[in-house]
Amino acid sequence: MPMNYELIYKLRRHTIDSQGNYRAKACNAATREADAKYAEMRKAVARELGHENFLFSNYACVADGIMCHVHVPADGSDTPIESLPKEVGKLRCVFCGIDDFDF
Repeated sequence: MPMNYELIYKLRRHTIDSQGNYRAKACNAATREADAKYAEMRKAVARELGHENFLFSNYACVADGIMCHVHVPADGSDTPIESLPKEVGKLRCVFCGIDDFDF
């Protein structure tokens, strides 16, 4: 089958690809952007707290302009946050002070 150079010339400024590939490219770009924003936010929180022993919850914080609780060990220890049990009051939000048992 011969090449249709006229059609190629008319459409070459468009990226001709499948819908699935367009979706995959858009999802990958969105994932990279979200990961970069998360890393930037995590770095800013660590800088202000002076340590990286914290975690973000999926629960909304009541502090103005804060989207989620940022938990640290409630007793102020340097126990790794990942090793503490969740939802039993061992974690405290650095913004509003509520522990993770209260919600």
